[in-house]
Amino acid sequence: MRKTPSPPRAKRRTLLELASLPVAEEAAVKAAPRARAAGRRAAGGRANYPSATVYLPRRALRLIKEMALEEDRRISDIIADAVDEYLSKRGHPSLKQLTD
Repeated sequence: MRKTPSPPRAKRRTLLELASLPVAEEAAVKAAPRARAAGRRAAGGRANYPSATVYLPRRALRLIKEMALEEDRRISDIIADAVDEYLSKRGHPSLKQLTD
């Protein structure tokens, strides 16, 4: 029985290619392995938080991602801050009060 060939892997970037990246892309490439590991760790710690999908314009998402990288924060934390502000402006309890 013949084995079906597996799909080709994505080409790894060379050091020369990485060195020529703009600063924002370089930071994203360096942060990617840490982000994956952090995501695996956080998954167990955030068991009490259900997930939600948020649809945003492509440019807005890109800006939020850039801010998250610059501030060394998770996108979910930035969005949680925005939701917290939205709730408090309308007289509802903060996210901290809702989780206690």
